Amino acid sequence: MKRRWPEGTQFRLRLHGEERIETLDAPKGSGNRIGSESPLGQALHGWLSNPGPTVSVQVPKRKDPVIWEVLGFKLPEGEWVENRPEFWEAVKLAGLTAISVGPEKVIPIAAEMRALGLLEGELYPRSWDDLQHLIEWARSGQPPDEVVEKVAPELAYKRYLDLLNQGEYHFAPTIAALLRDRLKRPWESYHFVKEWKDRIPPENRHNLRALLTAGVGTINHLWNEGYTSDPSLLKEGLSWGKEALAIKEDPYTYCALQAVYRALNQDELADMCLEKAEKLGKPCDPRRFIRRVPIAPTADETPTDEEEGNTPF
Repeated sequence: MKRRWPEGTQFRLRLHGEERIETLDAPKGSGNRIGSESPLGQALHGWLSNPGPTVSVQVPKRKDPVIWEVLGFKLPEGEWVENRPEFWEAVKLAGLTAISVGPEKVIPIAAEMRALGLLEGELYPRSWDDLQHLIEWARSGQPPDEVVEKVAPELAYKRYLDLLNQGEYHFAPTIAALLRDRLKRPWESYHFVKEWKDRIPPENRHNLRALLTAGVGTINHLWNEGYTSDPSLLKEGLSWGKEALAIKEDPYTYCALQAVYRALNQDELADMCLEKAEKLGKPCDPRRFIRRVPIAPTADETPTDEEEGNTPF
């Protein structure tokens, strides 16, 4: 997840002693326009994660970077904000939210957030309320909630992992989903499931079922998003799904499994999973994109699970 200035943001910049006001992604043809994908535009977007007095712009065919002074900025429909050092920590914490609410309001809470350990990992607050919620959560000592997962996914992950290591096994599937979806680290999610599925005690089999189902979802993600082209990973997904169903039938497991069967070109079994999920009260969404394994043009094909009599039904 990358922080980005919105279209129409204005910047007061200085280069070689000359001040100028530039507008991000203004209509083409208008003067003083910075394109988001230009070297200067990319540097300004990067400033939100690493604020300071200047931005360094690497120009093609030039050995040394061009250093632009950043004097101030103005969000669309906002007021001009001066770029000053005491504001940088707040921007590093809260990104655009710090700028939209203003330095007078956001700077005083930076010290408290530092004391509460909220400076580890990048934050993505959408509003002032999100920052307040994050502070209240850190004070409470409670597990993360959905807001914390969105605003501070890295902090939420570390807290969930601490709780899991204390025996709170019901957080295992949450961690797998958080790594895959919020933190965009699907391979780490896969390896997490692979490790923890053997560490959850037998008396917590219901938590194991949920973790295995999350793992099948992660394998689907890795396959469909092109992280891998190894069909053996899909076969591992089938194994995890069948292990989960052996603990208890669950519509979410059937929905995840149907995508694996579809990718393996076993449409009949995929349709059976859809029917099972619907009977259990959760119709799956069959419209999701599923990348299929190419069918080898040979007569000597590997038997399907159905042909081998090895189905989850």
